Amino acid sequence: MFLSNLFAVPVALAVAVSSNSMDMDYEGEVDVYTGQPVGSEEAVNENIIPLSDGSYYDAKTKMFKYNVADANEGVAVSVPDGAVTTSAVSLAIDDTVHVKLYRDGKVLDGTDFSSISAFGSYAVVATGTDSEERLTSFTVTPVKTGMVSSLRLPSDFEITEVTIDGAPQFIRSSNTVDFTEEGSYVVSYRCVPADKNFGLKLVIDHTPPQVVFEGVTNGVARGPVVITGLEKSDTIELTRDGKKVSFKLDNTLRSPGDYVAIITDDAGNSVTEKFTIGMYLNYQGLLFGLLAIAVIAAAAVYMYLARKRLKVR
Repeated sequence: MFLSNLFAVPVALAVAVSSNSMDMDYEGEVDVYTGQPVGSEEAVNENIIPLSDGSYYDAKTKMFKYNVADANEGVAVSVPDGAVTTSAVSLAIDDTVHVKLYRDGKVLDGTDFSSISAFGSYAVVATGTDSEERLTSFTVTPVKTGMVSSLRLPSDFEITEVTIDGAPQFIRSSNTVDFTEEGSYVVSYRCVPADKNFGLKLVIDHTPPQVVFEGVTNGVARGPVVITGLEKSDTIELTRDGKKVSFKLDNTLRSPGDYVAIITDDAGNSVTEKFTIGMYLNYQGLLFGLLAIAVIAAAAVYMYLARKRLKVR
């Protein structure tokens, strides 16, 4: 009886395998989870996880696929729709699909889609039809930033943990995080159908540079202008009469003209100041003016005396 049961086990296994239509003569690589040949339709389908918004996650490539409406072609992206990331984003486009990539509302040309790292808000739009079709969007940001106000994920995602400055926060929404409050954030979330976890670390800073334009009153300066409160990490874009001029942190602005100064901190927050420096006499100018008057006066006296001597002769 024992021997008959022992032989029954491999027989049952063989029947089970045969019922799955496995080719017993196949000698290639087999997926250890499905028992199917690697590369077969069954094995491929095991990697494809559909999401409720019509997209799907490919567990093999670890990419999210967003197809054009009524088509099986589209784009694959390394982050889900609506994601905020501090890493480069990879984008793969199917051969039959034509897309435009927008950053901050402007179309990008000549971009390397395999590694998108420039900071900004992106949208991937399919073209070639009567109207453009938005496929997905994402934001690439530095770790310290003031450019993002929230994280909004598709319905198949859930926020699992949020901390600010190390303190756990109450999760008010299953797929949305508000970044209004300043501080160091750690956000953990997951794609539920794919059982894939994601993490995001950000330092949120919405405070613009605290600078003062000394010497400017109601947009007008009657003398030199000094910009105080600048940090070493701040950058300044300065124009005078529409032309770009160089500027260092310890510079004093003296030349008359119409100025526009844009100061940006390391979180991307900026302030813009427009002012005019009018004509004025500084100490050096006054000295040169007095010297010029003295030279003219001396020349006039010389000419007067010279003429008087000629008359006496």
